[in-house]
Amino acid sequence: MERIFALYDSDVFYVTRFMEYFKRKKDSNFAISVFTKKESFEEFISLYSIDILLVGIGISIEDIPKDRIKNIYLLTESPIKEAGAQYPEVFKYQPAKAVLEETITDFLLKENKLQINLPSNKVQIISVFSPIQNAESLVHAWAIAAIWAEQQKILLIILDIFPISIGTSYNNTNSALTEFIYYLKENPNIIVKMKDLLSLFGNLSVLSGITHGADILSLNKADINLWVEELRTHTDYQRVIFYQGGYFEASTELMKLSDTIIITDRGTPYERAVYSTWSRQMRQVGINTEQDKFNRMILQEDQGLGYYPLSLSEITNTQVWRDTKQNLDRFD
Repeated sequence: MERIFALYDSDVFYVTRFMEYFKRKKDSNFAISVFTKKESFEEFISLYSIDILLVGIGISIEDIPKDRIKNIYLLTESPIKEAGAQYPEVFKYQPAKAVLEETITDFLLKENKLQINLPSNKVQIISVFSPIQNAESLVHAWAIAAIWAEQQKILLIILDIFPISIGTSYNNTNSALTEFIYYLKENPNIIVKMKDLLSLFGNLSVLSGITHGADILSLNKADINLWVEELRTHTDYQRVIFYQGGYFEASTELMKLSDTIIITDRGTPYERAVYSTWSRQMRQVGINTEQDKFNRMILQEDQGLGYYPLSLSEITNTQVWRDTKQNLDRFD
Protein backbone atom coordinates (compact mmCIF):
# COMPACT_ATOMS: atom_id res chain seq x y z
CA MET A 1 0.00 0.00 0.00
CA GLU A 2 1.27 3.48 -0.88
CA ARG A 3 2.07 5.87 1.91
CA ILE A 4 0.17 9.14 2.00
CA PHE A 5 1.88 12.50 1.64
CA ALA A 6 -0.59 15.30 2.44
CA LEU A 7 -0.26 19.05 1.95
CA TYR A 8 -2.66 21.31 3.86
CA ASP A 9 -2.26 24.97 2.89
CA SER A 10 -4.75 27.76 2.18
CA ASP A 11 -2.52 29.02 -0.67
CA VAL A 12 -4.41 27.55 -3.66
CA PHE A 13 -1.72 28.48 -6.20
CA TYR A 14 1.05 26.86 -4.16
CA VAL A 15 -0.97 23.70 -3.53
CA THR A 16 -1.81 23.36 -7.23
CA ARG A 17 1.79 23.76 -8.36
CA PHE A 18 3.05 21.36 -5.71
CA MET A 19 0.53 18.70 -6.71
CA GLU A 20 1.42 19.11 -10.41
CA TYR A 21 5.09 18.53 -9.62
CA PHE A 22 4.33 15.54 -7.40
CA LYS A 23 2.26 13.84 -10.09
CA ARG A 24 5.02 14.29 -12.68
CA LYS A 25 7.48 12.60 -10.33
CA LYS A 26 7.99 8.92 -11.18
CA ASP A 27 10.19 7.59 -8.34
CA SER A 28 8.12 8.30 -5.23
CA ASN A 29 6.36 5.61 -3.20
CA PHE A 30 3.85 8.10 -1.82
CA ALA A 31 0.34 9.06 -2.89
CA ILE A 32 -0.45 12.78 -2.78
CA SER A 33 -3.48 14.40 -1.13
CA VAL A 34 -3.85 18.18 -0.96
CA PHE A 35 -6.25 20.39 0.97
CA THR A 36 -6.99 24.10 1.07
CA LYS A 37 -10.09 24.00 3.28
CA LYS A 38 -10.45 22.84 6.87
CA GLU A 39 -13.65 20.89 6.17
CA SER A 40 -12.18 18.70 3.42
CA PHE A 41 -9.04 18.01 5.46
CA GLU A 42 -11.03 16.99 8.53
CA GLU A 43 -13.24 14.70 6.45
CA PHE A 44 -10.15 13.00 4.98
CA ILE A 45 -8.36 12.57 8.31
CA SER A 46 -11.47 10.95 9.79
CA LEU A 47 -11.15 8.17 7.21
CA TYR A 48 -7.43 7.78 6.51
CA SER A 49 -4.06 7.88 8.27
CA ILE A 50 -1.35 10.17 6.93
CA ASP A 51 2.37 9.34 6.86
CA ILE A 52 3.61 12.86 6.10
CA LEU A 53 1.58 16.03 6.64
CA LEU A 54 3.05 19.29 5.38
CA VAL A 55 1.21 22.19 7.03
CA GLY A 56 1.07 25.61 5.40
CA ILE A 57 1.73 29.03 6.88
CA GLY A 58 -1.24 30.32 8.85
CA ILE A 59 -2.82 26.92 9.47
CA SER A 60 -3.41 26.30 13.18
CA ILE A 61 -1.47 23.20 14.17
CA GLU A 62 -3.43 22.96 17.43
CA ASP A 63 -6.63 22.24 15.50
CA ILE A 64 -5.16 19.24 13.69
CA PRO A 65 -5.86 15.76 15.18
CA LYS A 66 -2.47 14.15 15.74
CA ASP A 67 -3.49 10.53 16.39
CA ARG A 68 -3.79 9.62 12.69
CA ILE A 69 -0.68 11.44 11.48
CA LYS A 70 2.75 9.81 11.59
CA ASN A 71 4.93 12.90 10.92
CA ILE A 72 4.11 16.63 10.74
CA TYR A 73 6.26 19.25 8.99
CA LEU A 74 5.65 23.00 9.00
CA LEU A 75 6.15 25.28 6.01
CA THR A 76 7.85 28.53 7.03
CA GLU A 77 8.61 31.89 5.41
CA SER A 78 12.22 31.89 6.62
CA PRO A 79 15.00 29.56 5.37
CA ILE A 80 16.52 29.69 8.87
CA LYS A 81 15.10 26.92 11.05
CA GLU A 82 13.99 27.80 14.56
CA ALA A 83 16.05 26.01 17.21
CA GLY A 84 14.03 23.66 19.38
CA ALA A 85 10.91 23.82 17.20
CA GLN A 86 8.27 21.23 18.09
CA TYR A 87 7.91 20.10 14.48
CA PRO A 88 10.52 20.04 11.68
CA GLU A 89 10.42 23.22 9.57
CA VAL A 90 10.70 23.40 5.78
CA PHE A 91 11.29 26.63 3.86
CA LYS A 92 8.25 27.19 1.65
CA TYR A 93 9.70 29.46 -1.03
CA GLN A 94 12.06 27.02 -2.70
CA PRO A 95 11.42 24.60 -5.59
CA ALA A 96 8.79 21.94 -4.92
CA LYS A 97 11.47 19.32 -5.58
CA ALA A 98 13.57 20.63 -2.67
CA VAL A 99 10.57 20.75 -0.32
CA LEU A 100 9.58 17.21 -1.21
CA GLU A 101 13.10 15.82 -0.92
CA GLU A 102 13.71 17.46 2.46
CA THR A 103 10.54 16.09 4.03
CA ILE A 104 10.78 12.59 2.57
CA THR A 105 14.47 12.32 3.48
CA ASP A 106 13.77 13.22 7.09
CA PHE A 107 10.79 10.86 7.25
CA LEU A 108 12.68 7.88 5.81
CA LEU A 109 15.77 8.45 7.93
CA LYS A 110 13.61 8.46 11.06
CA GLU A 111 11.82 5.33 9.89
CA ASN A 112 15.10 3.54 9.19
CA LYS A 113 16.36 4.35 12.69
CA LEU A 114 13.20 2.91 14.21
CA GLN A 115 13.75 -0.32 12.28
CA ILE A 116 17.47 -0.56 12.93
CA ASN A 117 17.28 -3.22 15.64
CA LEU A 118 14.99 -5.51 13.70
CA PRO A 119 17.03 -8.68 13.05
CA SER A 120 16.93 -10.39 9.70
CA ASN A 121 18.31 -13.76 8.75
CA LYS A 122 17.21 -13.41 5.15
CA VAL A 123 19.49 -10.62 3.94
CA GLN A 124 20.93 -11.59 0.57
CA ILE A 125 24.34 -10.10 -0.27
CA ILE A 126 24.84 -9.53 -4.00
CA SER A 127 27.93 -8.30 -5.82
CA VAL A 128 27.85 -6.75 -9.29
CA PHE A 129 31.29 -6.62 -10.92
CA SER A 130 32.78 -6.08 -14.35
CA PRO A 131 36.43 -6.95 -15.08
CA ILE A 132 36.38 -3.91 -17.38
CA GLN A 133 34.46 -0.92 -16.09
CA ASN A 134 31.76 0.47 -18.34
CA ALA A 135 28.61 2.53 -18.04
CA GLU A 136 26.35 -0.42 -18.79
CA SER A 137 27.56 -2.33 -15.71
CA LEU A 138 26.95 0.58 -13.36
CA VAL A 139 23.48 1.24 -14.79
CA HIS A 140 22.78 -2.50 -14.57
CA ALA A 141 23.46 -2.39 -10.81
CA TRP A 142 21.15 0.62 -10.41
CA ALA A 143 18.47 -1.09 -12.49
CA ILE A 144 18.59 -4.30 -10.44
CA ALA A 145 18.31 -2.32 -7.21
CA ALA A 146 15.50 -0.06 -8.41
CA ILE A 147 13.42 -2.88 -9.91
CA TRP A 148 13.70 -5.06 -6.81
CA ALA A 149 12.90 -2.01 -4.65
CA GLU A 150 9.44 -1.90 -6.22
CA GLN A 151 8.58 -4.85 -3.98
CA GLN A 152 11.37 -5.13 -1.39
CA LYS A 153 13.60 -3.03 0.84
CA ILE A 154 16.94 -2.74 -0.97
CA LEU A 155 20.33 -1.20 -0.17
CA LEU A 156 22.71 -0.33 -3.03
CA ILE A 157 26.36 0.41 -2.17
CA ILE A 158 28.55 1.97 -4.88
CA LEU A 159 32.18 0.90 -4.37
CA ASP A 160 33.43 2.79 -7.43
CA ILE A 161 36.95 4.21 -7.42
CA PHE A 162 36.04 6.72 -10.15
CA PRO A 163 32.37 7.44 -9.42
CA ILE A 164 30.09 9.39 -11.73
CA SER A 165 26.73 10.89 -10.86
CA ILE A 166 23.83 8.54 -11.52
CA GLY A 167 20.44 8.79 -9.88
CA THR A 168 18.83 11.82 -8.26
CA SER A 169 19.45 11.83 -4.55
CA TYR A 170 17.25 13.02 -1.71
CA ASN A 171 20.40 13.37 0.39
CA ASN A 172 23.14 15.32 -1.38
CA THR A 173 26.05 14.05 0.71
CA ASN A 174 28.92 13.95 -1.77
CA SER A 175 31.40 12.12 0.48
CA ALA A 176 29.01 9.87 2.40
CA LEU A 177 30.87 6.64 1.63
CA THR A 178 34.22 8.17 2.57
CA GLU A 179 32.80 9.30 5.91
CA PHE A 180 31.36 5.84 6.50
CA ILE A 181 34.66 4.07 5.69
CA TYR A 182 36.54 6.20 8.22
CA TYR A 183 33.87 5.46 10.82
CA LEU A 184 33.91 1.74 10.00
CA LYS A 185 37.61 1.48 10.78
CA GLU A 186 37.26 3.05 14.24
CA ASN A 187 33.84 1.98 15.57
CA PRO A 188 32.06 -1.36 16.02
CA ASN A 189 28.46 -0.02 15.88
CA ILE A 190 28.38 1.01 12.25
CA ILE A 191 24.77 0.59 11.10
CA VAL A 192 23.36 3.71 12.81
CA LYS A 193 26.10 5.79 11.17
CA MET A 194 25.53 4.16 7.79
CA LYS A 195 21.81 4.91 7.84
CA ASP A 196 22.48 8.57 8.61
CA LEU A 197 24.47 8.79 5.35
CA LEU A 198 22.06 7.08 2.97
CA SER A 199 20.33 8.64 0.00
CA LEU A 200 16.74 7.43 -0.17
CA PHE A 201 14.38 6.58 -3.03
CA GLY A 202 11.36 5.00 -1.36
CA ASN A 203 12.32 1.37 -0.64
CA LEU A 204 15.74 1.89 -2.26
CA SER A 205 18.57 3.20 -0.07
CA VAL A 206 21.92 4.14 -1.62
CA LEU A 207 25.35 4.64 -0.05
CA SER A 208 27.77 6.39 -2.40
CA GLY A 209 30.09 9.35 -2.69
CA ILE A 210 33.82 9.37 -2.06
CA THR A 211 36.46 12.05 -1.63
CA HIS A 212 39.17 9.95 -3.33
CA GLY A 213 39.36 6.45 -4.81
CA ALA A 214 42.01 5.58 -2.25
CA ASP A 215 39.30 5.60 0.39
CA ILE A 216 37.77 2.49 -1.15
CA LEU A 217 41.19 0.91 -1.68
CA SER A 218 41.80 1.31 2.07
CA LEU A 219 39.08 -1.25 2.84
CA ASN A 220 40.57 -4.56 3.97
CA LYS A 221 39.24 -8.06 4.66
CA ALA A 222 38.44 -7.32 8.30
CA ASP A 223 36.45 -4.22 7.30
CA ILE A 224 34.38 -6.19 4.79
CA ASN A 225 33.73 -9.05 7.19
CA LEU A 226 32.49 -6.66 9.88
CA TRP A 227 30.36 -4.71 7.41
CA VAL A 228 28.68 -7.78 5.92
CA GLU A 229 28.08 -9.32 9.35
CA GLU A 230 26.41 -6.13 10.57
CA LEU A 231 24.28 -5.93 7.43
CA ARG A 232 23.11 -9.50 7.92
CA THR A 233 22.31 -9.22 11.62
CA HIS A 234 21.27 -5.61 12.26
CA THR A 235 19.31 -4.47 9.20
CA ASP A 236 15.99 -5.44 7.66
CA TYR A 237 16.92 -5.17 3.98
CA GLN A 238 15.89 -8.09 1.81
CA ARG A 239 18.89 -7.56 -0.46
CA VAL A 240 22.11 -5.57 -0.23
CA ILE A 241 23.78 -4.95 -3.59
CA PHE A 242 27.45 -3.98 -3.81
CA TYR A 243 28.54 -2.48 -7.12
CA GLN A 244 32.28 -3.17 -7.29
CA GLY A 245 33.94 -0.65 -9.58
CA GLY A 246 37.39 -2.16 -9.23
CA TYR A 247 39.37 -5.27 -8.34
CA PHE A 248 41.18 -5.02 -5.00
CA GLU A 249 41.65 -6.89 -1.71
CA ALA A 250 38.27 -6.00 -0.24
CA SER A 251 36.39 -6.88 -3.43
CA THR A 252 37.84 -10.39 -3.42
CA GLU A 253 36.74 -10.89 0.18
CA LEU A 254 33.31 -9.49 -0.65
CA MET A 255 32.89 -12.06 -3.41
CA LYS A 256 33.66 -14.83 -0.94
CA LEU A 257 30.93 -13.52 1.35
CA SER A 258 28.33 -12.78 -1.34
CA ASP A 259 25.37 -15.08 -1.91
CA THR A 260 25.10 -14.11 -5.58
CA ILE A 261 27.71 -12.56 -7.89
CA ILE A 262 26.73 -10.99 -11.20
CA ILE A 263 29.65 -10.58 -13.60
CA THR A 264 28.92 -8.22 -16.47
CA ASP A 265 30.70 -7.51 -19.72
CA ARG A 266 29.78 -6.49 -23.25
CA GLY A 267 30.86 -9.71 -24.93
CA THR A 268 33.69 -8.31 -27.07
CA PRO A 269 36.72 -10.56 -27.82
CA TYR A 270 38.89 -8.33 -25.63
CA GLU A 271 36.47 -8.48 -22.70
CA ARG A 272 36.19 -12.26 -23.02
CA ALA A 273 39.99 -12.48 -22.83
CA VAL A 274 40.06 -10.23 -19.76
CA TYR A 275 37.29 -12.29 -18.14
CA SER A 276 39.32 -15.46 -18.70
CA THR A 277 42.40 -13.87 -17.10
CA TRP A 278 40.36 -12.58 -14.18
CA SER A 279 38.85 -16.05 -13.61
CA ARG A 280 42.34 -17.57 -13.53
CA GLN A 281 43.48 -15.02 -10.95
CA MET A 282 40.40 -15.72 -8.84
CA ARG A 283 41.22 -19.43 -8.80
CA GLN A 284 44.70 -18.58 -7.53
CA VAL A 285 43.14 -16.98 -4.43
CA GLY A 286 40.80 -19.90 -3.88
CA ILE A 287 37.62 -18.67 -5.62
CA ASN A 288 36.10 -20.85 -8.31
CA THR A 289 34.11 -18.69 -10.74
CA GLU A 290 32.30 -21.82 -11.99
CA GLN A 291 30.29 -21.98 -8.75
CA ASP A 292 26.52 -21.63 -9.08
CA LYS A 293 26.57 -18.31 -7.28
CA PHE A 294 28.49 -16.72 -10.19
CA ASN A 295 26.21 -15.47 -12.96
CA ARG A 296 27.57 -13.90 -16.13
CA MET A 297 25.47 -11.18 -17.78
CA ILE A 298 26.29 -9.95 -21.29
CA LEU A 299 25.20 -6.32 -21.72
CA GLN A 300 24.97 -4.82 -25.17
CA GLU A 301 26.51 -1.39 -25.66
CA ASP A 302 23.79 1.18 -24.96
CA GLN A 303 23.92 4.31 -27.10
CA GLY A 304 21.43 5.93 -24.73
CA LEU A 305 24.17 6.27 -22.11
CA GLY A 306 25.95 9.05 -23.93
CA TYR A 307 25.60 11.82 -21.35
CA TYR A 308 25.83 12.28 -17.57
CA PRO A 309 24.54 12.74 -14.97
CA LEU A 310 21.59 10.40 -15.46
CA SER A 311 18.55 10.59 -13.23
CA LEU A 312 16.81 7.47 -12.00
CA SER A 313 13.83 8.17 -14.25
CA GLU A 314 16.15 8.50 -17.27
CA ILE A 315 17.73 5.13 -16.48
CA THR A 316 14.31 3.48 -16.84
CA ASN A 317 14.31 4.44 -20.54
CA THR A 318 17.63 2.75 -21.37
CA GLN A 319 18.22 -0.56 -23.12
CA VAL A 320 20.18 -1.74 -20.06
CA TRP A 321 17.06 -1.27 -17.92
CA ARG A 322 14.93 -3.27 -20.37
CA ASP A 323 17.51 -6.07 -20.61
CA THR A 324 17.87 -6.16 -16.81
CA LYS A 325 14.13 -6.38 -16.25
CA GLN A 326 13.81 -9.17 -18.79
CA ASN A 327 16.56 -11.28 -17.20
CA LEU A 328 16.14 -10.48 -13.52
CA ASP A 329 14.37 -13.75 -12.69
CA ARG A 330 17.74 -15.47 -13.22
CA PHE A 331 18.88 -14.03 -9.89
CA ASP A 332 15.77 -14.77 -7.77
